[in-house]
Amino acid sequence: MTSTEPTIEPIPAHDTSGWVVFAATVTFFLAAANLLYGITLLAGDDWIVITPEQLVRFNSTAVGTIYLLFGVFQLVVGFAILRGAFWSRLVGIAGAGLNALAQMAFLSAYPTWSLIIMVVDLLVIYALAVHGDEVTAR
Repeated sequence: MTSTEPTIEPIPAHDTSGWVVFAATVTFFLAAANLLYGITLLAGDDWIVITPEQLVRFNSTAVGTIYLLFGVFQLVVGFAILRGAFWSRLVGIAGAGLNALAQMAFLSAYPTWSLIIMVVDLLVIYALAVHGDEVTAR
């Protein structure tokens, strides 16, 4: 009887990872939402959210400009994530963290929406922190 030892084939390197593509795609959607928020805020004089408990008032020009700039920056980071740039993983993690913190400002006015966005931001942080190195830099 002859015994053959099993051969171990190396796992081929992939150009993309499902988690990283997810993180980049979500970053694009978050960028689109932030761009939309920015345009909405710049279109009006004041953006006021009225809830039974409180009134939240923002300077729409300043906040709108911040949202627009952040949205454009997120688009750049999303493309860099797909290309496998190391810096984009770090910036993507920081950006998702900042976005989650920003949602806390709207938690009392839009609790369900804010919680959904915060969970998605946490998934992006997980994807980039744990699976970010699975993408080959191009």
